[in-house]
Amino acid sequence: MNGGPAGLSPQPPRVLLIASSAVERGARHQALTGAGFDVETAQTATEAVEWLARRPYAAIVTDGYVPDMPPLDWLAALRGVATTTPLVVYVESSRQEEPGGHAAEFRAAAVLAPPVSPAQLVEAVRAALGPAAG
Repeated sequence: MNGGPAGLSPQPPRVLLIASSAVERGARHQALTGAGFDVETAQTATEAVEWLARRPYAAIVTDGYVPDMPPLDWLAALRGVATTTPLVVYVESSRQEEPGGHAAEFRAAAVLAPPVSPAQLVEAVRAALGPAAG
């Protein structure tokens, strides 16, 4: 057995996905659910914080930019409610003045800049989760 009660499959890792674009949210959701993750989605920082207050997540995948909060404020707020949850951040650029340039400050497990394939996203989340993600 793999850690669960006899006859029951282990629960897939729950991932919170935050993306303001419906197209990106849909594509990322499809990639992650196709890889066996249990994915819940949010469009804004406010919505994401509400989800995080309700339940724990194995990992968080977020855009560095959300419509209702400046980027660095968003990442700080996220770390304020999810202090140790592995974080995968999508950014436009990894330059120092961009959110990706602050990856170490916010303890991001991965920073992804376009173009990112579905396989690269899945691999980044699996790597962030470590050996337990298989």
